[in-house]
Amino acid sequence: MKYSLLHDIVPVYQTDEDGKIIYDEIDGEQVPRDTGKTRSRYEAAVDFCANVNFSGQSEIRYTVYGLSKSQYDAIFYSLKDELPLDETSIIFINAKPELDENGYVKQESADYRVVRVVPSLNYTSYLIRNVERTENDGSK
Repeated sequence: MKYSLLHDIVPVYQTDEDGKIIYDEIDGEQVPRDTGKTRSRYEAAVDFCANVNFSGQSEIRYTVYGLSKSQYDAIFYSLKDELPLDETSIIFINAKPELDENGYVKQESADYRVVRVVPSLNYTSYLIRNVERTENDGSK
C-alpha cells in the first residue's frame, strides 16, 4: 500500500481554451482570475505495510468516536506514532498514484482517504473510506 500526505491547498484560476491562466488588471497589477475553488496538492506517495480489516466487526467500537459503519469502509492498524497520517491523508490500496504537471500526487487517483485516526496506548487505528475515482481536476 501507499499513502500520500497533504502538501498544501492552492486556488484554482480560470483558464482560456488553451489552458492558460486568465489575468485581470487591478490597480496596474496583473492578477490571476480566481474561481473561488481550491485544489489539494499531495506529496510523493510512500510505501507502507498494514493489515486492513474490511469487515464490519468493529462497528460498535468506533461509534464512541462519532462514526457509524456507513462512514468508513475499512480499518488498518499500526504501531503508535509509526505513520504520520491524519484526516487529510489519502491511501492507495488497489490504485496507483498519478502525478500532475508539477509532480504532486493527484488526489483523485487515490482509492481511499483517512476519515479518522484513533490512537491508543500501543497502536493507532486508521478508519478509511473508499472514494470515487473520477477524471476531474481534483478541485473542491
